[in-house]
Amino acid sequence: MSLRILADENMPMVDALFGGVGHSIKTLPGRQITRADVIDTDVLLVRSITRVDAALLADTAVRFVGTATIGTDHLDIPWLESQGIRWHNSPGCNAEAVVDYVIASLVYRQHTQGTSWRDKTVGVVGCGNVGGRLAKRLSAAGVQVRRFDPPKQADKVQDHSRNPTLDMPEYSSWASVIDADILCFHTPLTHSGPHPTHHLLNAAAIAQLKPGTVIINAGRGPVIQQDALVRRMVAERDLTLIVDVWETEPNPDALLMSHTLLSTPHIAGYSLDGKIRGTWMLHAAFMAWMESEAVPEPISDIQLPQPYQWRDDQSIDANLYAAINQVFSISNDSERMRQALAEVTEAAARGQVFDQLRKHYPVRREFSCLVLQGVPEQDSSWIRALGFQCVAASSV
Repeated sequence: MSLRILADENMPMVDALFGGVGHSIKTLPGRQITRADVIDTDVLLVRSITRVDAALLADTAVRFVGTATIGTDHLDIPWLESQGIRWHNSPGCNAEAVVDYVIASLVYRQHTQGTSWRDKTVGVVGCGNVGGRLAKRLSAAGVQVRRFDPPKQADKVQDHSRNPTLDMPEYSSWASVIDADILCFHTPLTHSGPHPTHHLLNAAAIAQLKPGTVIINAGRGPVIQQDALVRRMVAERDLTLIVDVWETEPNPDALLMSHTLLSTPHIAGYSLDGKIRGTWMLHAAFMAWMESEAVPEPISDIQLPQPYQWRDDQSIDANLYAAINQVFSISNDSERMRQALAEVTEAAARGQVFDQLRKHYPVRREFSCLVLQGVPEQDSSWIRALGFQCVAASSV
């Protein structure tokens, strides 16, 4: 059976994975997909910028919706299920890339400001696909981590009651987590239920943050109350902000940007590896829906980084910074956004620039693609824990 497929143009390998079974494929910018575009579409493949609900899909031919993202807050899941429309997301597809982004930002801060991070306490808010991986990597690298995730904490209690021998991570209270030196947000965006995350870091919590706290938001913009954060920065200028997601996307707040160490256009998870993995996960779900067999996960050889040779005449920090820059430059990402938006004030125009920055984001590979050679034996274990392939000096 040949199906009509419409996909976000920023999804890689759609033709290779979906076109090989005889289906017709059309691609469009995700934010511009309208009901007229999907009226005769059978399969819709999107990313987080496309709102998929009754307004888009009512009385169309769409029977399968896939989003190549972890989050699903852009999907009206109850409505899709009420209409018998199969939906799938790609949990974990870009999780490794987001963790890379967080670690790269910490290394950048140390390299440019001389502020260490491995001896600090990191609070991880949301411990699912991304936050769980971040906590695991940091803990393995010797960093003290405080986890906050009430739903997972409740699951832990139930799981442990069934099997007391399970090795489960410990969770901290909200007060303890926001007292950490570094706060990383990786929750989904929810507005209801027992633990809503909308404005989780609200004005009251922001007022409690100790001076010098580092906030990294690479999850969902509205998890942080943006206007309250801006007020704190205007009044005190005593926090360090690294912001990839914005409450007012696609129009990032100019005043908030002016108070950040790093500002990026929602690209923390934009590795080539993560994008391909997301498309492939939807392909696997689609083939299961079609009662057919999926192909193995493809691995691209595009822009693989050359091995990095450790330099004994440089500090560990300088070596890590140089190695990461062989994969991607987070400072270039931030400067590109600042320059692109510097003279743009009108909201719609800022949104267009923001989307163009995402659309034309440079190819970036994940830490796992990079081999670090000649790493001192005493440091190889924790550096490997950060996600790199690592060859100790004694092995070279």
